[in-house]
Amino acid sequence: MPLPPNYGGRPTCQAQTGAPPQGYSPQRPPQGYSPQSGAPPQSPPQGYSPQSGAPPQGYPPQSPPQGYAPQPSAPPPAAVVQPPPAPEVKPRSRDDSDDSPRPRASSDELFSLKGMAEALGVRVGQWQVDGSDADARTTGYMLLLDPDIHESNGALTSRVLMTAALGGSTHGFEGLLDSRSTTGARLLLGTGHGPFLRGGLGLTFLGNDKLYRSQIDIPTFDLGYLVDLDDFLLELSAQGGATAGGRFFAGDETRRRIQTQGHLGGEVVLHVSRFRARASVQRVFAMGSEPGTPIDRFEGNVCLEPVDLLLLCGHAARHRARMVLPGPGNAESDVTATYLGATLGLGLVRQL
Repeated sequence: MPLPPNYGGRPTCQAQTGAPPQGYSPQRPPQGYSPQSGAPPQSPPQGYSPQSGAPPQGYPPQSPPQGYAPQPSAPPPAAVVQPPPAPEVKPRSRDDSDDSPRPRASSDELFSLKGMAEALGVRVGQWQVDGSDADARTTGYMLLLDPDIHESNGALTSRVLMTAALGGSTHGFEGLLDSRSTTGARLLLGTGHGPFLRGGLGLTFLGNDKLYRSQIDIPTFDLGYLVDLDDFLLELSAQGGATAGGRFFAGDETRRRIQTQGHLGGEVVLHVSRFRARASVQRVFAMGSEPGTPIDRFEGNVCLEPVDLLLLCGHAARHRARMVLPGPGNAESDVTATYLGATLGLGLVRQL
């Protein structure tokens, strides 16, 4: 481009006002431009979404991207449930752990387990044999087990009695096995009491060198009345059945055998807290052996638990029969064998 005529070697500034320079072409304002509004409006960038207010005129709303899912708002925090306070555990004393009354069920669901359970004991006792061909007094000691349990469950009732002992005496070896087990039903006339009928079997073997007594009762039956409330039990019963066989030997040669005969008897049992007592009588109609008279038996036992797991017991028994003495003349004599003894052992007497 040729320099203007007034150019003197130095550049000169052309005024910003006045006529435009030669060849100047003014630019047209953009569509929608207004001099009062200042700078021309700017188009929003692609994907722009106004944060508030109405969108500009002609601005199309933007759809969310494909696959977009709004996030659900978080649920309010669940209320904290405080657990109920734990019940206070009261230490159990000897009185309320063993002897306190327990709640009873209804008469149709009544359950009870009471008795004496001797785990191990030492029995010391003495037999006195009179009326035989060789009367004697023997003193013996034995280790024994001696459970006696009553169980009632609704209309059912059962009884288990067993004494097993083994030891020695001043007249040789001495032992005892006395067992009776019966079960049956009762008629509840109220809570825990009513008549009952049980059936089962009984065994007896005892003796030393001066005395031997054996008997097998099968079957045997108990008919009576039972009161069983909390830690109290009272049973009254009549007993009867058949004795399959047995022996009664006393002295050296005085002997009597028992053939199959019937027997009758009775028993009373009392259980109160830590005390238990029982007494029984029985007559065997031993008509099959001379002289054909009955053989009688009496037994009694009392047990006490003065402190936990310590048992003190007293025992008594008497067997009597008329026998024919050995020798000429066939003389007859009333022979008796009487026992007194005591037991110290480990066990319990209570509601189990």
